[in-house]
Amino acid sequence: MSIKSALLPLLLTTLVLTACQAGEAPPAAPAEATPVNITLSMSANAIPYLYMMEEGTLGEDYTLETQIHITREEATAKILKNDVQGSMMSVQESANIYNKGLPVVLINATYGASFFLISESDAVTGYEDLKGRAIWTSMKGGPVAFTMNQLILNNTDFDPVQDLDYQFFSFTELTNMILNDLKDIEVYSLRDPYVSRILASKPEARIILDFDAEWDKVFGHRIPNSGLVMDRTFMEAHPDFAPVLNEAYREAIDWMNDHPEEAAALGARYLKGQDEAILLASIKNLNLDLIDESIETQLNDYFSLWLEFNPEMVGGRLPEEDFYHLN
Repeated sequence: MSIKSALLPLLLTTLVLTACQAGEAPPAAPAEATPVNITLSMSANAIPYLYMMEEGTLGEDYTLETQIHITREEATAKILKNDVQGSMMSVQESANIYNKGLPVVLINATYGASFFLISESDAVTGYEDLKGRAIWTSMKGGPVAFTMNQLILNNTDFDPVQDLDYQFFSFTELTNMILNDLKDIEVYSLRDPYVSRILASKPEARIILDFDAEWDKVFGHRIPNSGLVMDRTFMEAHPDFAPVLNEAYREAIDWMNDHPEEAAALGARYLKGQDEAILLASIKNLNLDLIDESIETQLNDYFSLWLEFNPEMVGGRLPEEDFYHLN
């Protein structure tokens, strides 16, 4: 037998195998993860999302990207320009932009202790000591005045409008005035991180009322704080995103609360200008927690109180059912 005769069967077999393989579909390429860009506030509330981004905790289908905004107007502009798919903001601002026609849905909401009443006077120890005194804070008709209004109505017999004298300044300006003793400011209310800055610098400053704890005593739950609103079109295209994100978000909140030092270090890398020690104090004050039960009922009750106090803050009406996309 010649060499050619011996090689012929082997050559034929190779050609048959090659032809069979050529008819097979190539293995499918792995699907690329969908990028999700959200904007976060310049506060400790943002840290769980930063952790999720760094650790890639959304699984194989989504990758989280983040931006930072300073004001709610900036956050709203990012949504309008489609720079982001979602934004973290206060729950009342979420209702406000929805009621103004932005195509957004709310996919979660949290509790968080952000506002505190502080005094440097031993004469001020509780509600009754506030009557006739000036309370220095930020934004007329804003969260501090709203919360004080509700707590005063439910804990005293005096009129929160007639018997309190509010002095309004920006948080930054007021903080600088307090730290530099520029005015005779006896009682004031700020949010973190400004609270933690003042308490770290002024040993005579004392928290008189933790609004979050006081709210719980009156209403049976803590103050609804912030939430994540997402573009409606994105959520319709990705109906599984909310449960995926919220499971990872819950774990990230637990991580922050269990590892505050590491969380503060993480926050300081992204929240430019925020001191790590101040962030640590803010995390401990915040006690962030995801709202689990009766979210729509709690938020609608909360928005109803805003409608009585300052309707503009929630867009003048309760949001419709399609505002909520919690599962």
